[in-house]
Amino acid sequence: MGFWDLFKRREHKQPEEYFTVTITYAFIKVEHPKRETEQVFWDDIRVVKLVNNDQGPWAIDIIMVLIGENGCCVIPHGK
Repeated sequence: MGFWDLFKRREHKQPEEYFTVTITYAFIKVEHPKRETEQVFWDDIRVVKLVNNDQGPWAIDIIMVLIGENGCCVIPHGK
């Protein structure tokens, strides 16, 4: 690393970029490298919640939670 490399802008991923959301006609699945995979079937969804906090942009500040009879998914805003 050279001296001028200290002043280069480093690429920083937003927290939402680590999530992968898969949507099909039957279900929605959310994957994250450091969390268990979450999946809920559309027919099982009973509650939809929006959670908001003041942590952004350094952390996830808007989250949609899909709660079903047999599971739930936490989906960050921006995905």
